[in-house]
Amino acid sequence: MQCFCFVDIMLLDILDSGDVMKKSLALFCFVVLLVATLTSCAHKCDCCECANSNESELVTYTATAALYANYYNKYEDSSISSSDLSAPVSLINTIEAILRSDATMETVIRQSGCSLSSDQLSKMLTIQSVDDTQVFNVSVTAEDQQLAVAIVNTIAAILPEKVASIIDNVSIKLICAAETPKN
Repeated sequence: MQCFCFVDIMLLDILDSGDVMKKSLALFCFVVLLVATLTSCAHKCDCCECANSNESELVTYTATAALYANYYNKYEDSSISSSDLSAPVSLINTIEAILRSDATMETVIRQSGCSLSSDQLSKMLTIQSVDDTQVFNVSVTAEDQQLAVAIVNTIAAILPEKVASIIDNVSIKLICAAETPKN
């Protein structure tokens, strides 16, 4: 407010001078100063309601579990083909499709105790192969760290059985469960 009082006094002195050029320049400077002050106030100070609005970034947490997917051969004397060796990415894409199915999502929601829809949970979920190997990470990003951990660990618990019931000769093993970091 002190800034505006000083500008008002200067503006009144210039307007009383009678010089049209000075009046125009003073008015222009006043408008520029006013806009600059209001713009900076709206985004950087605690003097108005905008500072208390939801413009701040939302804090999210990502929980990750590492799993291993493997094709196995029921018959010991069968040989492994080159397509068996290049199948990890395809296998992990298939596992992701099974995981994102409504039936699997509903099981995860029910067993983890979260109150999300299948679509909401699917948007929070990331499945990624580790360097084109049979190891893959399942991650969930959420505002609640404990919820993210609970969902990921539920997925890691149910996924091996779910995939084995659908795809023959595939096993999934947990390498590392998600943990809540200790402060």
